[in-house]
Amino acid sequence: MKHGLRDSLSRRLKLNLLIPGAVGGALIFALACGSDTEVVREVPGKVVIQTVIVEREVPGEKVVETVIVEREVAIPGDTVIQTVIVSVVGVAPGAPKPSTWGGTLRLAAHGPPAHFDFYASNTIANIGSQAPMYNKLVRKLGITTALPITGDLAERWEIAPDSMTYTFFLRDGVKFHDGSDFSAEDVKASYDRIIFPPGDLVSGRKTNFNAVTEVNVLDRLTVEFKLDAPRGPGWMLTAMAHGWNVIISKETLAETGGNLRKVDDHPGTGPFKYVSRNDERWVQERFVDYFDPSKPNVDRVEHIWLVAWTPELSAALLSGVVDWGMWLDPKLGNDIRDGNRDGLKGIRWTLPNVGGMVFNTLRTPYDDKRVRKAISIVIDQAAINEATKDLRVAELGDWFLYGTPYAMTPAQLAAEPGLRTPTDADIEMAQALLADAGFPNADGFPEVTLVTRETPDQKVINAAIQAMLKQHLNIDAVIELTDVSVHGEKLRTQAYDFSTNAGYTVGLTDPAAYIVAGLGMCGDRPCDQNMGQWEHDGFNDLIVKLTDEGEQGARIAIVDEMRAILLDEWPIMPMGPAPQFWGWSENLLGMVPGDFSGHYDLHTWDDVWFATK
Repeated sequence: MKHGLRDSLSRRLKLNLLIPGAVGGALIFALACGSDTEVVREVPGKVVIQTVIVEREVPGEKVVETVIVEREVAIPGDTVIQTVIVSVVGVAPGAPKPSTWGGTLRLAAHGPPAHFDFYASNTIANIGSQAPMYNKLVRKLGITTALPITGDLAERWEIAPDSMTYTFFLRDGVKFHDGSDFSAEDVKASYDRIIFPPGDLVSGRKTNFNAVTEVNVLDRLTVEFKLDAPRGPGWMLTAMAHGWNVIISKETLAETGGNLRKVDDHPGTGPFKYVSRNDERWVQERFVDYFDPSKPNVDRVEHIWLVAWTPELSAALLSGVVDWGMWLDPKLGNDIRDGNRDGLKGIRWTLPNVGGMVFNTLRTPYDDKRVRKAISIVIDQAAINEATKDLRVAELGDWFLYGTPYAMTPAQLAAEPGLRTPTDADIEMAQALLADAGFPNADGFPEVTLVTRETPDQKVINAAIQAMLKQHLNIDAVIELTDVSVHGEKLRTQAYDFSTNAGYTVGLTDPAAYIVAGLGMCGDRPCDQNMGQWEHDGFNDLIVKLTDEGEQGARIAIVDEMRAILLDEWPIMPMGPAPQFWGWSENLLGMVPGDFSGHYDLHTWDDVWFATK
């Protein structure tokens, strides 16, 4: 490495990327080149920063990217081991494009969306097709499986020593697709919509920013986030890099009152701009005035609507109708991933979410915890996973993220009625609970409406639940299938009894971040992913304690208290995570190089290209 680059990088780090000293520790720097990466140890109560150099060959250019790995160990509310990478991308303006620049990228899209308000959505049916038209403050890159974070509309940022002020310095000269100028006012308006949605507007990720008290415009290209509690970059920057947190114009938000549901062409600053949309596809073309002249590398993107886990989706990828697809069935996904399908490449992707069957606690008799618990106990999740194994691979889990220190162990799951395969004693317990609630042998119990998405796995799952309810509790149920993108809207309006495929995720692995979104209160109303509208004062008190606590052992103890309430209340019957599979043509280059975990972060499509057109 040249000393000039090392010195320049060090100065930039010290000026712009210093991690806050809220935990009172020193910073540790390790500079490395190529494979000579120095391994730095984690120090409890400290922040560790590691710098590595990643080189990627692109036809016609060589891109060098410097990434700073930040691991936070003990900032309150941010103590889960979570790697954040901030990259300084060494691509000069006007750099040559790949030699095969151009072409049309055809993507298998999960949709069409039921509406166009990505701030109010939790489904990829929105951001999967809309993301190419927008930018974020910061973004993730698929150059490694760690998904490094780099600036997007923000060129650089500063974090106050107490982790309670984030200041972003924005790119100059950025244009919206309608020709208007981008400024800090647009960032403020967009984040006000995300964090402080007016009236009854939904915001699926506002809980990620619950410590933010105000967003201030300091000048035309500087915006400041003020917090009332420390949040390290492992929380804040990761949340900002999530796919949904895109920036649109202040004027658009003013014209619509923040409700974007009916407007499919609200201009963004992104690499692609709107061309057309119908019941078959959504078409976007290269934005010729994009602020980065080296991107995008394709001329056009076509999002083709295909239903997840269907033969039609598989056939579209195998026949070359689409260049990329996700939600492949495990057999095909593993075949591609293992190199057994000529001309295709693939990976396995894990979304950090809690799946589940949610009860509408506003409806009788599901407002009675005895009924919710009885139903949960008789549903055999292990049997359901076996029945759907050719469609998806799923694990048993609980209300906290699988594989983290807060999750239940297999032995603990096996000991809990409702989370294990029901025993004869479990079924007797469930029948007694139902009788105690006033429905012996289900006498007088209303017919249940099982609402779910119209995907192959959910059809099997709900048929199994329907049979189990009848066999063990004598409850009759009907299955109501909905379009994949309409399903979430039915849940938000409480137009259901209970529903599968209804968990929660905010893309952060800290339990305080996701549990409040899925089961907590936001002010005087349930948070926007609390679909069952469940309220419990003691549980919300524990969420506050969990957020404020910085020591992992104490946090696990708080989670155990929360879980005891959930095992008594059963607002949602958790169903374990199900990793998904991506597949794409080997002619498509620039894709993430291996299995990874993350939110819907890599759907901008400005940094991929074709080997041959």
